[in-house]
Amino acid sequence: MQLSLDNVYISARLQKKLDRIPMYPLTTVVAPAGYGKTTAVRWFREGLSKACMVLRLNVLGGGLNEFWRDFAELIGREAGASFSETLLKMGPPLDTTTQREFLRKIHELAPARETYLFVDDYHLVEGEMMTGFVLFISRNLPKHIHVVLISRIAVLSIRDRLLLSGRVNEIEEGDLRFDAQDIGNYFAQCGYPISSEDISHLIYISEGWAAALYLNLVSYADTGKFSDFGDIHTMMGTILFEPLPPDEKELLTVMSMMLVFSASQAEWISGRADAEILLRRLARSNGFITYISQDGTYKLHHLMQESVQQAFARLPEEQQAKYLSRAAMWQLEHGYAASAARLFYKARDFHGLMRAVECGQGADLSAEHKNEMLAWFRECPRAVCNAYPVAMLVYARRLFTFNMRAECTATLDGLLQSLNTNTTLSEAEKNNLLGEVEIVKSFLDFNNIKAMSAHHRRACALMDRPTTAVSPTAVWGYGSPSVLISYYRLPDTLDREVAVMKESMPFWYRLNPNQGSGAEHVMEGEAFLMRGSFVDAEICQYRALHDAERDGQLCMVLAAHFLRLRAEVLQGEFSGVEPTLRTLRDKVLAQQEYVLLHSIDMCEAWLYALLGQPHSAADWLDEGRLEDTRLLFPSVPFLNTVYGQLLLAQGQFTRLIAREENERRLYRVYPMLLCEIYLDIQLAGALERVGKHRAAIIHLSQALNVAMPDRLYLPFVENQEYIAALLCELKSGPWEKEIGTILEQCAQWRAANLQIQHTAFGQAPSFGLTEKERSIARLAAEGHTNKEIAAQMFLSESRVKACLGSAFQKMGITEKRNKRSALKHLLG
Repeated sequence: MQLSLDNVYISARLQKKLDRIPMYPLTTVVAPAGYGKTTAVRWFREGLSKACMVLRLNVLGGGLNEFWRDFAELIGREAGASFSETLLKMGPPLDTTTQREFLRKIHELAPARETYLFVDDYHLVEGEMMTGFVLFISRNLPKHIHVVLISRIAVLSIRDRLLLSGRVNEIEEGDLRFDAQDIGNYFAQCGYPISSEDISHLIYISEGWAAALYLNLVSYADTGKFSDFGDIHTMMGTILFEPLPPDEKELLTVMSMMLVFSASQAEWISGRADAEILLRRLARSNGFITYISQDGTYKLHHLMQESVQQAFARLPEEQQAKYLSRAAMWQLEHGYAASAARLFYKARDFHGLMRAVECGQGADLSAEHKNEMLAWFRECPRAVCNAYPVAMLVYARRLFTFNMRAECTATLDGLLQSLNTNTTLSEAEKNNLLGEVEIVKSFLDFNNIKAMSAHHRRACALMDRPTTAVSPTAVWGYGSPSVLISYYRLPDTLDREVAVMKESMPFWYRLNPNQGSGAEHVMEGEAFLMRGSFVDAEICQYRALHDAERDGQLCMVLAAHFLRLRAEVLQGEFSGVEPTLRTLRDKVLAQQEYVLLHSIDMCEAWLYALLGQPHSAADWLDEGRLEDTRLLFPSVPFLNTVYGQLLLAQGQFTRLIAREENERRLYRVYPMLLCEIYLDIQLAGALERVGKHRAAIIHLSQALNVAMPDRLYLPFVENQEYIAALLCELKSGPWEKEIGTILEQCAQWRAANLQIQHTAFGQAPSFGLTEKERSIARLAAEGHTNKEIAAQMFLSESRVKACLGSAFQKMGITEKRNKRSALKHLLG
C-alpha cells in the first residue's frame, strides 16, 4: 500500500489546545525536535477561515537584527513597503518606549480582521532580549491579533507565566506526545492497523515521539517491520535518505547548510538546472521536506537537516568550501551581508568574508555578534586583512562600540602601517582612507573637544569626500539633549571649551555635512544659562534652532528646545513645556529617529523633577528602569543625572545616596564634570534630609569648589529646595560672593516655581518641609505668634522657634525682616 503523507493525526487533547489559539494573544508551542510542533500548527492554520490574515515567519538564525529584518519584510507584504521601512528604522522594540510606538503602528493598520502570526524555530532568535517584547505584546495586542511561537526551548520563564496571568496558551511536549491509543489510531488512519503488542513495542522504542513513529511507519509500509535502529539520525538516514535517487541525495546534501531556501537558490548553490524539479519531487514524497507556498520556499525539518549534514561533512573539504562560498555569494547579492560573512567564514574563504564585511559596513553586526566578529578578524591572515582596508575600518568602528579601546587602537595602527606600504591604491584613495582612520581615532578621544578636532582637521586635509565612518543619519551626541554635559570635562575651562567647540565644528561639518548643526550654539547657550544669563542663552538657542532646522538635525532641534524650556521654567513659564514636547515627539515619529524618544523622555523628566512632579515622568524613568532604553553609552551619564534628580524629588534619599559609587565611576569613563557637580549637590540634599549634616556640607563644598571657578550657578539654584540652608551656612567661606549670587537666583527660582505650581498644578511647592514644619509655617504666615502656635499645637515655644528656623532655611528665606510676609507669599 502506498503511504500517503497527507495523513496528519491530531489527538483529541492536542486539538483542544489548538482550538484555544483564537482565544489568546499568545500561544507557545514548545517541545524538542521531532514532536510534530510545526505539523500540528500547520493543521490548525489550514483550518482557518480564508477571511483571516495569516503570516508565517521561519527564523533562520543569525541574530536579532536579521530576525527583525525578516519580520519587517513579512509585515511589509501585507501593509506595504513604507510600513516595512518604518519597522526597520524602529529596530527590534526591546524597550517600553519603542514597544509602545510599535503597538501604535500596529493599531494604525487597517481593517481589524482576525490576524495570526506564526513564528517557527523561535529558539533561533539569539539571546533573551526579545522576552520583554513578547510579554508586552501579550498584554497589549489588539484582540484580533494572535501570535504563535514555535520553539524547541521554553519561551517563557515561570515568572513570565505568572506575569501574563492567563494570557498565554501553552502547548507542551506532553500535549504532543502520542499515547497507546494515539499510536493505534495513527497507524490505522494511514491504512496500517497494528496489534496491541505492536503498539506496546512502539511506545517502548519511541516514548511517543512523533518523528520516531513516522519513521517506523515508513519502515513498516516498506518492509512490514519496524525499525531496529535506536538512533534517530541513523533511522532517518537508512529509511529516508539512503534509498533516494543519487540526484536527490546530491541536492539534499549540498543544501543541508540551509534550513529554508528557494528553488532558484538551490539551483545557484548546487549548480543543478533541475533543482526545482527535484525539490518538488522530494516535497511530495518526504514528510521532512516542506514546501511553503506563502513565499515559494522549501524547509528542511531540523532532524532531516542534521542527518544530511553528516553526508555533507563527508564531502572533500574543497567541495564543502565551494558550496559554502556559493551560498555566501547568493546571500551577499541579496543583501544579507552578515549571513554571507558567516558562510564565507565556514568555507575559510577570507577574501569573501572581507568583501561581505565591506559590503554590509557592519550594519547587522551588533553586540550580540561580538565574539563571532572577533574570531573572523583574528583568524583572517594578515595579508588578506591588509588587502581590505575598508573592512578593517568597519572592524575598528565595531571594536569602539564594543568598548575594546586597546584593540581598536591596535587595529588602526596596523591599518596605518598597511596603507603606508600599499602600492595598489591611488594617492586619493589612500588619503581618504587615512582620513577615515583619523575620524575613527577621534571616537577614542570622545568628549575631549581639542583632541577630537585635531583628528578632524587632519582628516579634512587628507580627504576629498565626506566620511563613510559615520552615517549621515546618525544621531549627533549619541542622544544626549545636553551638549555641555557631554563635553565639559575639567574645572575652570568652560569659556575655553565653548570657544574650542565653536572653532572645531566647521571642520566636522566638512567631513559629515551638517551633522550636528547648531551644537556649538547649544553649548554656548547652556553655558550662559548656567550663569543665569537668560537673554544671551535665548540668543544662542535661536541660532542653534535656525541651523538645526535648516539642516534637518532633529537631535539639535531637541537640544535647542530643551535649552529654551529650562530657561522658561526658571522664569516661571510652564505653558510651552507640554506642547513643545508633544511637537518634538511628533517630529521624531515622522522622521523615524526613534532613539530620540528616550531623549525627549529625559528632558520631560528633568523639568518635572525640578517642579516636584516626578511621577509625571515616563514610567521607565520614574521606576528606575534605566536599562530599558536604546541610548548609547555616552548619553548614559546624563540619563543617570536625570534619575538622580527624580530620586531626590521622590524623596528616595537613601537610594540616591547608595548610588554614589557607581555613579561616580560612570561619570569618569569619559570625564563628565557637570554630572559630578550635580551628583554632589544631589547627595548634599539627600544626606541633609536623612540627618547626615556634616556629610552634606562636605559634598556641597566639593561641588562649589569645582563649579565656582566657572560660575556654574544653575545646578545649585535648581536644587535650592534641598540645599538653601546649607548654602547659607557656607556663605562665610571662600565662595561668599558666588553663594550670594546663587541665593539671589534661588529667590527668583522660588518665585517662578511658586507661580508654576499655582498656575499649572494648582498647588504650592513642598520645599521639603515636614508636616509639622508646614503646619507651623502656615500658622506663622497667618499672623500667629510663636506662643499661640505652641499652645495650638501642644509644643514648647522653643520647639516652634526651631521648626520655624528650619522652615526658613529650607525655603531660602534669609531676610532678617519680614520673614513671615515671605512665608505668606511662598505658601500662598
